[in-house]
Amino acid sequence: MTITARLGWGAFVTLGLGAACLSLPVQIAYTAVSIGVLGLPHGASDLAIVPQRQRPRFLGSYLICVGLILAWWKFAPFTALVALLVLSAIHFAFDDAPRSRPIERLSRGTLMVAGPALLHRSQLCSLFVALTTRPDDAAGLATVMAFVAAVALVILPLVCFGYWRRNDQQGMILLVAGVLLLLILPPLIGFAIGFVLLHARAQLRVRMAILGCKSVGRYLRMISPIIVGALVVIGSVGVLFAGGNAPGARTLFAGIAALAIPHMLVTPLWTARA
Repeated sequence: MTITARLGWGAFVTLGLGAACLSLPVQIAYTAVSIGVLGLPHGASDLAIVPQRQRPRFLGSYLICVGLILAWWKFAPFTALVALLVLSAIHFAFDDAPRSRPIERLSRGTLMVAGPALLHRSQLCSLFVALTTRPDDAAGLATVMAFVAAVALVILPLVCFGYWRRNDQQGMILLVAGVLLLLILPPLIGFAIGFVLLHARAQLRVRMAILGCKSVGRYLRMISPIIVGALVVIGSVGVLFAGGNAPGARTLFAGIAALAIPHMLVTPLWTARA
């Protein structure tokens, strides 16, 4: 990693630490920008990795899924939230660790989603109440997340030992640092930093390799139309959830769900056909 890249990632984490000390709207803004700028690009190449002859049907199914997710989030936000969390844990587990390391898959996938609940259960519960207006269900969900995060944390040393045996100290340090930030920082900030450092960063390199892009600039130019389309979706989500309780948080989570769930469900179905 170049000095410039290290400074960039250092600045990203430093800004997150600063945002963690500020108000919830600032934390929401930091999370939205982090995921949008550093997380969105790896998923924005979904269309590019699908064979050209299949792209019209793929795009149609993708947009239908986006519409269904937004309707689901509008009318049944609690079940939509649970679906987002469960699917995200599975997605992170399968994308961030190879098939030969099931313990690492379990630990990483679970901690990425449930880790913030371990030390910030009440804060996460308040956020879920604002999103769903179902206090009892939100409290139960936060409690379950804290329990599964504790289990995943117990087996994390086994994962680190695996990195040590493979002589991958750099990977081990990155994993431990990402998990610590997930656990210590407020839920939104911890997830944003963990998502970028432990998932989006590596998956961006994977997508660049698939598309033969040797520079980030070339990759971004290739996927720029999709990024514009994603921004249109996000703008529509902002309008849809502008009113009511906690519009900023609802827009953030609904926007993430609308873009992430099709990325997690629709894209693998079409790439498997290639």
